[in-house]
Amino acid sequence: MQVKENRNYYMNNALAFGAIKSVKCTGLYEQFPDLGKDLVDTFQSNPKAMDFCKKYDVDLVFSAIKTGWSSVQTTLHVFYDDLSKGKFKKFWQGLTSSPDEVSVASFSGSYNINYEDSLKATTLSLKQMIAPPGTKGYKGTLDKFLKEADDKLCVAYAKRPDIVSKNKHHVDADLDSRMQLEEETSKLEASIRNLIKKSR
Repeated sequence: MQVKENRNYYMNNALAFGAIKSVKCTGLYEQFPDLGKDLVDTFQSNPKAMDFCKKYDVDLVFSAIKTGWSSVQTTLHVFYDDLSKGKFKKFWQGLTSSPDEVSVASFSGSYNINYEDSLKATTLSLKQMIAPPGTKGYKGTLDKFLKEADDKLCVAYAKRPDIVSKNKHHVDADLDSRMQLEEETSKLEASIRNLIKKSR
């Protein structure tokens, strides 16, 4: 299951120009898309998580993998683009370490009867980690990690306004071309649906 969101860029202070670029549900969530949808909906209901996504470009990956003897690990990865690094530093980081990300994970032991039960248990635990405040079982794990990442990025951006400004200009130009392509694609899909409908 892959969920695509419209790209919305907001201007609120110099830093706010991000959007969710992609959302993927991988591994066991491809076999159980209802559980993946539940996590996507939970993430969307968390205002702190959505604020982070409006401020920075992010890619979201919800993953569930078998780890042995009916145990499952579920993970949410929030990959974000740190514009303060510049192209060379991003390239070098890509060769030497993992990308900029926030991740939360849940693991079930082998005490569950089967993979599906383990997946349900770890999905519920992950859901509680990413849920908004006030939700039953709220743990606040994702909110805490996103705040730490936001604080780090704010300090980095304050030190490098030149690079941030240059990257923002590139992001705006790229957004315009992507939005135009999406509009044209949408018109094409509507035309195809109309053609098929008229042939019946």
